[in-house]
Amino acid sequence: MNIRKQALAIAILLMPIQFAAGQVKAPRTTGEPCNTAHDSLPVWRPPAGAVHGIQEFHGSVHLILPIEVSSATVEMWGGGGGGGSGSAETQTHGGAGGGGGASGSYVRGILPIVPGATYTLIVGSAGEGASVAARQPQSNGRDGGDSVVCGAADAVLLVAHGGSGGISARGNDREGAGGKADSSVPTNAGESPVLKRNGNEGKAGSQPLFEVGGPGGRGGEPVLGSIEPRGSFGGAGGNGETGSDRQGNGSRGGAGVIIISW
Repeated sequence: MNIRKQALAIAILLMPIQFAAGQVKAPRTTGEPCNTAHDSLPVWRPPAGAVHGIQEFHGSVHLILPIEVSSATVEMWGGGGGGGSGSAETQTHGGAGGGGGASGSYVRGILPIVPGATYTLIVGSAGEGASVAARQPQSNGRDGGDSVVCGAADAVLLVAHGGSGGISARGNDREGAGGKADSSVPTNAGESPVLKRNGNEGKAGSQPLFEVGGPGGRGGEPVLGSIEPRGSFGGAGGNGETGSDRQGNGSRGGAGVIIISW
C-alpha cells in the first residue's frame, strides 16, 4: 500500500471515533431566547493553558472552551422576581403590604462539549419591583428572567426559570400574595445527568393594623447549590402606607447566576 492510500485508510478509521467524542444529541427544543440575536455579547475564553477550571458568570457571554474539553458541569440559577407594591391608606386604615417575589429555580447538569464550538450563556435578569408611580391602576412585581445555555442551531440545552413577581396589594383588606416558585424546569441535555430544584416562594404582605400600614412580604430565599449564589433571590414586597408616608415600591429581585466547571 502506497503512502497516499495508507493515509486515506487511517483517516477513514478515525472519523467515527472523532465524531462520537464530540457528538451532542439532537435538540428537542429551539427558540427564545436562543434564537434572539446575541452578536453584541462578549466572548469569554479561559486563560491559555487552562485545560481545567471554574468560572462564575453574572452577565451573558459567548463561551468557547479549550479543544481538550469534552464535557462541562453547568450550575445555574434563574433571576428572582420583583416584589409587589404596598397599597395606599384609607380614611380608617393604613395600607396593606405587597407580596415578595419568588427566587429563581436551580439546575445542575453535565453537558457534552464539541471541541472548539461556541456556546451562549444567557444569565437571567432580575425582576423589577412594582412601582407605585407606574401603576395604571396597579401593577405587580416583574418575573425574573430565565438563565439559559444555548448550543448550535439555537438549541436550548439547559434552562433555569426565573421566579415570578410578587402581587401588589389592592387596598387595606387585600394584602399582596407572594410570587410563586417555578414548578417545571424543562431541560435539553440529552442523556446527561440533570438535577433540578424549584425556587422558593415569596411571602405574602400583611394587612394593616388600624392606621399602621402592613409590612411587605419577604422575597424567596435563593436555592442553595454548591455555593450560596450572589443573586437569584426574590425582591421584598413594598410596605403599606401609614399616615403621610407614601406606599412602598416593591424591591428588585436578584439576577441569575451561571457557573461553569470543566
